[in-house]
Amino acid sequence: MKKIITVFFVMALIVSSFTMSFANTANINERSTQVTKSYIENGILITEYEELPTSFREYKKSESASFLLRSASTGWKDYDLLDSGWYKKDKSLGWHKQFPREKRVDSYWFSNSKSVSMGISIGGDYLSFGVSAESSPSSGYSINADSSIWTRPKVYGDIKQYEYNVKEYNGAGVLIDEYETTIYSVYRTYIVAEPYGN
Repeated sequence: MKKIITVFFVMALIVSSFTMSFANTANINERSTQVTKSYIENGILITEYEELPTSFREYKKSESASFLLRSASTGWKDYDLLDSGWYKKDKSLGWHKQFPREKRVDSYWFSNSKSVSMGISIGGDYLSFGVSAESSPSSGYSINADSSIWTRPKVYGDIKQYEYNVKEYNGAGVLIDEYETTIYSVYRTYIVAEPYGN
């Protein structure tokens, strides 16, 4: 009985330790698309996103069926921020995909609770982010448009770049590599009713 209790206690410590570590981990793609607030300014819909953390842990993926064994046996990477700054401001991110055709209207409406995914390629990586979805008139956010011309909602954004020092560990906790890497993230997006063809 004593042996069984000891084994159970050790397993409980492992699970507890893993849970605490996992709480401090980050899926960098998910973090880069977390919306902090949206608002209308001068007839433009502006959305701001959570900045990337100064440090986080990312466990390596494995095909193991066990979640605990997968994370415990394959190692992890610790990221520590070295520097951050603007990569590009007012970058064209493409037409809003829910408006495939131009229209002659005086406004476009967007949801304050639903979003659609968009993405761009930067530095060889694919960066995904969410923008407000189309909504019915008088519901959500309204952006200004000119009904005398053909327009479509277009998305622009401010992109930040983050320089991290990365330490890579194997499943036994032994440091096996150390290097620097750049991660890009959308900091802010703007949805504008733009003349079609621009």
